[in-house]
Order: sequence, then structure tokens, then C-alpha cells
Amino acid sequence: MKEKILELMSLPTAWDCGRKDRLDWKCLVKLSRPGWWLVHVWLYLAPTGQKYHLLSSLSFWLGLAYVLFPLNLLVYGLNDYTDVELDAKNARKGNFMYGAKCSAEQLKDLPRMIVILNVVPIIILALVSGQWLALSIWLPTCFAVNLAYNVEPLRLSSKGPFELPCVVFGFAGVTALASIVNNLGWAPIGYWAHMSCLVLRTQIWTEFLDYDPDAACGRRTTSTLLGKDLSKALVVILLALEGLVTWYFFEDHRLFDEALQHFRLAKPLPLTKNDLVVGDFDWTRIALRQLGCPMPPPPDYPKCLQHLLYRKIWSSTLGEVREELKAMPDRQVFIKPAVETKAFSAIVEPKDQMLNTLLDGIPGALDPLPSSMRVHCAEVVDLIAEYRVYVVHGEVRAICHYKGPASPPLDEQVVHEAVRTLWKSEEGQDLTGMAMDFAVMRDKAVDGDSTLKTCLVEVNDGYSLGVYPGLSGKDYTDLLIARWQRLTTGVP
Repeated sequence: MKEKILELMSLPTAWDCGRKDRLDWKCLVKLSRPGWWLVHVWLYLAPTGQKYHLLSSLSFWLGLAYVLFPLNLLVYGLNDYTDVELDAKNARKGNFMYGAKCSAEQLKDLPRMIVILNVVPIIILALVSGQWLALSIWLPTCFAVNLAYNVEPLRLSSKGPFELPCVVFGFAGVTALASIVNNLGWAPIGYWAHMSCLVLRTQIWTEFLDYDPDAACGRRTTSTLLGKDLSKALVVILLALEGLVTWYFFEDHRLFDEALQHFRLAKPLPLTKNDLVVGDFDWTRIALRQLGCPMPPPPDYPKCLQHLLYRKIWSSTLGEVREELKAMPDRQVFIKPAVETKAFSAIVEPKDQMLNTLLDGIPGALDPLPSSMRVHCAEVVDLIAEYRVYVVHGEVRAICHYKGPASPPLDEQVVHEAVRTLWKSEEGQDLTGMAMDFAVMRDKAVDGDSTLKTCLVEVNDGYSLGVYPGLSGKDYTDLLIARWQRLTTGVP
């Protein structure tokens, strides 16, 4: 009997057990979708605003910890438990943003673990807060809502549009929990109106992201009922309604006023070539445009240093890359912008699952990028450790380790020779200040053995550069000034 109870209460013992028939903590965390934890944080904190005394309350912190992982596991884990076959065909799955991609065998113990990981924390919360009655009503209600959304005979997630009120009611429970465990009054009506708009537009957006796999299997969501165009329109309408609700119910317009004041102050200031501009990519571009100077092309992969890349690098477009990955879904490709260097951060596809989002956009939040956007692509290699080399007028000022183990070190002879080669070349003659990223790479030979090589990762222009530990303030200033003087050459 004792053994049976212990087995019933058992949880994973390893972070990553490497098995496809058993759950581990890595899978459980993925199932809870950490990329969406912030939603529950916002919903939980909503009624606690300016209640600074709660920062010293154990109930407050236990409640926050509960809504982060156990409650998210209930909400999203149960959803994935009932969508195993559908998720197997969903390219967005298999990560910490959109959830794990597990087999039915792996998930057989998930309901039991969900119950344990939710009931036990609620009992602890009840002990600490003393809210036994309220929590004894809240927890069964929470389970009932999630069962109605995910499990037959109701399974409202596939009976649009009836999933929408269920989702709003479910997320409202997070805010209700915050009021219960922290002994606070209910949030005002304006908050509930705003929260409803936010939850509804987020729900329609996520359904839109899953439109193709849902439509392919005949799943009826509000998005598949409306179609793609009307789904986008509904997200925009809900976003506009959210803004209207915010304006109507919330009387404190100080943030808006401050933003307006900042806009008024953000007029172009008179610049000369003697004014050093230090800022991000956009600020640098604005300053150079004001001075009548062109933005230089990014020096990413100089031809004179191709022999140090040790990997295939090619030019393509976002649209071409998407089509190539459709044809070869198991291939991993590194992608970064080729011209608009800050259009998006470098990604590895399909691992990061960001390419479709970049091309399709997020209604009301992110404009889609053109499929014709030029990008650099590279095969994915094993970079053990990465370093940034800061260079001023062809002189190495600092070599700063920023990723991976510090041993084995770079081959500094290779580094200095690469700096000399680039500085003497036509490609590097304007790079009076720059940073060159190098890495120790594990190069696998045909026979299975591997060797370590110092390879060039990329070359960075000397404006809008980040500073890594090991670079002095003087050297960083020298680099910025040297590059700015060259960028503004010709300015009267």
C-alpha cells in the first residue's frame, strides 16, 4: 500500500532523461510554455499595484510561484495532452515558447502530475494564507474550466466561438487567485474590461498562428470559422477596443503625456562632424542622414577572410529560405539580415521557430517582413567558445571572451594575422574602428575525429557596439571616435 501511494505521488527525478516514453522536468517545463509565463505574471500582479507591503508577504511570493509553473502546466499541459496527434504535425511545437512535442506514451502520466503539482501548492497556500474556503472553491473551478476547454464531451477549444468566454473566464481566475491569497478586494471593472480585450485578441492571434494545422484536421476554432483575413481584422478591432477601454477607464494619463512630451523633445538637434554620436543602429542612421552621410554596408564576411570561416555561407532571401526548409525540414540554417542589420536578431531555423512569424507578422504587434529581404545564411557548426576582438586603426586593443568555456583559448596568431589582412585590404580600409568575433570551433572530419580551429564568426562595424568585460573605457572611446571620424569624412 505504501509503495503504491509513493508511486502515485512520484514525479520525475531528472531534468533530461533522454527517453521518448517518459516525462522529465525539461518536458514538464516546456509543457508549461515559459514563453507565456509573463501573461500569468501580469494577471497575478494586476490587483496588487502599489500594495508594497506584499513584497514582505510569503503568501504573495508563493502565489506568484504557483501561477508561474504549476498553473501554467495545468492550462497548457492539459491542452497538449489532448492535442498529441495535432501537435505532432505542428512545426511551432517542441520548444519553450509554444510547448513540448511529446508522444502519447510520454504524456500518459501527465494528468496525475498536473493534479499533484496543483493540489499540493494550493494546500500550502491555504495553510499560509488561511483562505481555505475560497481556495477550496477556486481550485475545483479552475480544473472544471480547463477540462471544459480541453476534454470531451465539451472540449470547447474545438467548438468555436464558445472557447472565447471559457478562455476569458479561465484567465480571470489568475487575478481572482491574487485577490484571494493576498486578501485584497476585487479589481475594478475597468481592469476586467481591459483584461477581456487583451485575452480575446491574444486567443484569436494564437488561433491564427495555428490556422493551417487546425484547418487541415477540421478543427473548429473561431479563427478557422472566420478565415485568415477576418481573423486579422478581429485582432486589430480588439486591439483598438483595448486602447479605447484603457483611455476610458484609466484616468492616469501621465505615461501618455510623458510620451507626448518626449516626442516633442525628439526634434533633430544641430550636428556637426565634431559631435560624436553614440547610440543604437537607428540613432546612428538618423544622425548620419542628418549630416548627409550614407550608412556603410555591413562588413559581416569579408572576402579576404573567407578562408577563416570554415563553414558554408551564402546569400538568400527570407522567402527562399522558407521554401528550402519546407523541402528539407531536418536541415538547420543560421539566418541574419544582410542589409538592414537590425531588422531582426539572428535566428537558427527551424530550431527557433521564428521564420514564419517574421514573414507573416503578428496582427497589431509586428509588421511582416518582405519575403524578398536579403539575408546571410550559414550552416550550423559547433562553436565551443566565442570572443570579441576590438580593433582601432588595425591595432588589437582587447580580446574579450563572452560565450562558452574560456578553455581552450583562441589561437591569437590567427587573430592578429586576420586583423592585419583585413586592415590592409580594400574591404577594411574604412574600418578604423571595428570588432571581429572569433570562435573556437570543433571541426568534424570525415573519419569521425574532430579538431579545434579558430574561426571567424563575423566582423562588426565600429558603431553601436556592445562592450564586453575586458575592454577599457579609453579603448572603447578611441574605437568610437576613430570610426565616427571616418563615417563623417567629407562633412564640411
